[in-house]
Amino acid sequence: PIMLFPAIIISGIIQVLMYIILPVASILLVFEAKRAAARLGEHVRWQGVLTVTLCTAIYYLSTLPAIVVAGLGSLDGIHITTVTRRATHFITNLNVMIISSSTALRWSVSGSFSG
Repeated sequence: PIMLFPAIIISGIIQVLMYIILPVASILLVFEAKRAAARLGEHVRWQGVLTVTLCTAIYYLSTLPAIVVAGLGSLDGIHITTVTRRATHFITNLNVMIISSSTALRWSVSGSFSG
């Protein structure tokens, strides 16, 4: 148990960093798209902004069950089953797989990686 403690702290720090980096990167991505569109004399398509915003929001929503389970699991007297823990991780992983596969499908349909 003593060796597990640093791993828990590092895992928590990484999780917090993800929650900080993701919205910042999403906002920077939208601003960069706006600058690139302005250079070409065009406007940013609302579909792209909506896609970035929805992907970020859905990721956060999909991680909420895991956060609740982790918080409840740390309380005394509350037992979280393995099935519950696996289900919460499955929801998050499913979300990541759906976003990845939809992006790959978009690239294959468009014929390029530039969008």
